[in-house]
Amino acid sequence: MLSGVRERGFQDVLTFESEELLELHFPSIENLQAGVGRMLHLLYGIGACRSEQLRQQGYATLADLTSHPQWGEGARTLLAKWGGSWNPEAVFRTLRAWLPASDPLLLSALALVPRQRILFFDLETLGLSNAPVFLIATGRLEDRRLLVRQFLATSLAGEKPLLARFGRELEEATALVSYNGKAFDWTLLQERSAYYSQEIPSVEIHADLLHHVRRRFAGLLPDAHLGTIEEKVLGVHRAHDLSSSLVPSFYSMYLETGSPAPLRPILDHNRQDIVSLALLLRTLLEEGADAAR
Repeated sequence: MLSGVRERGFQDVLTFESEELLELHFPSIENLQAGVGRMLHLLYGIGACRSEQLRQQGYATLADLTSHPQWGEGARTLLAKWGGSWNPEAVFRTLRAWLPASDPLLLSALALVPRQRILFFDLETLGLSNAPVFLIATGRLEDRRLLVRQFLATSLAGEKPLLARFGRELEEATALVSYNGKAFDWTLLQERSAYYSQEIPSVEIHADLLHHVRRRFAGLLPDAHLGTIEEKVLGVHRAHDLSSSLVPSFYSMYLETGSPAPLRPILDHNRQDIVSLALLLRTLLEEGADAAR
């Protein structure tokens, strides 16, 4: 038997909750702000040479530049956009304009986002091209724990309420963390929501760890599959794990027979994806702890 919960209004969706002891160490906001504040090149027109010239003139930070006769207006405008407490979306908007998606600073800058508003997510589908989504897992950080929540459609008719239920999770998120989520998961969620004429809440900050893995381990690993990262980097060994390629057939078996037995290995596989995603972020944060220098 599966011990999922049916929430009111989502009768075709089962919810499963679990937790894992896990602690992530983000850089302090003060250190992050100090490091980013020294990045004079975040102003259009200031390159490496001009940054050095300005530093020699005593303009070491963006705050210093607010009094500069040429660059002062731009610095004041930028800092005003960020706000006094540095709005995460505004800061990420600026950083993304100047940094590659794989820059470790984009992970360190997650320190600006309240921990509980960082949402890890992963999908299971019946195929790769606009195929139905039947399982969505999420993870949230709370104290020293990772809270994993999985939403399972108990039939193909359950996909629509499944997407709606996930939308509630997105409403409480400021940043997403995924693995190949920008190219696949998020795009598929938008396609499937559009199929049902539903709107999916947008989340502006999205850290796709695949980009960071490709940068960090380029030439060191045979590929960038999550399973390879688990084995070679994270020390995670899935002894009896269901292969990703078999997940659709196992769910189809459940639909055909009505037996919940094929669902357990799918749920276990999906849950480990979220745990590994959080472990990978922890590893990458340790590597880029001084990215905001």
